[in-house]
Amino acid sequence: RVEQWTGTHFQESSLRLAGLTLHLGHDGGVCPSRVREVPQEVPDERWEPSQPGARPPHLRVPDTPGYLVVVDTLGVHYCNLSYCNCPGSPDPHIQLLGAGLFLASTACPSTVFTFKVLDDFLWDNMECGTAAMKYFSKLKRITSNVFPHLVLDQYRELLWVARSWRVLKLLKWNGFGHDPRPVGPGELVLICPACPQKGVNL
Repeated sequence: RVEQWTGTHFQESSLRLAGLTLHLGHDGGVCPSRVREVPQEVPDERWEPSQPGARPPHLRVPDTPGYLVVVDTLGVHYCNLSYCNCPGSPDPHIQLLGAGLFLASTACPSTVFTFKVLDDFLWDNMECGTAAMKYFSKLKRITSNVFPHLVLDQYRELLWVARSWRVLKLLKWNGFGHDPRPVGPGELVLICPACPQKGVNL
């Protein structure tokens, strides 16, 4: 959970409000071709929970462009984003994948899931039987234990991305990572050594 020192106490904040910018390419450094300045938001100190539709500053959807919704095991975050704009640089979705971020949409990326959270969900789903809705409810609680209902809901995105991630992992585990041929019937299934196999254990 992100917190910032106000001078008298620590206050819940976000990566965006803390001024963090995710620079893609150049090993996390600033791209020399073009630096796009993203205006920073100023938290509203007069926020009151009783106001209808009000949200704490760290849970408020940014009004300015150039941000990314990042879903991680540590919660749902808003983060400033800067792509590499050098000549010959990869497409934006390739840059995000290179940074360990899986896109919820390739057309206009605005939400990404870290590889870590996708692996964690697969393990929880397989070993603990955790449903996607329960898992995302946990992420909302991690993001804000006081206002989990105000956290941006990315449950539907998690369903789609988790299915894609599971298929990609199966393709990788079975040697289809660099093989362009179509997958045949049963080629993504692990052979059970205990089951009778003609020519193997029969």
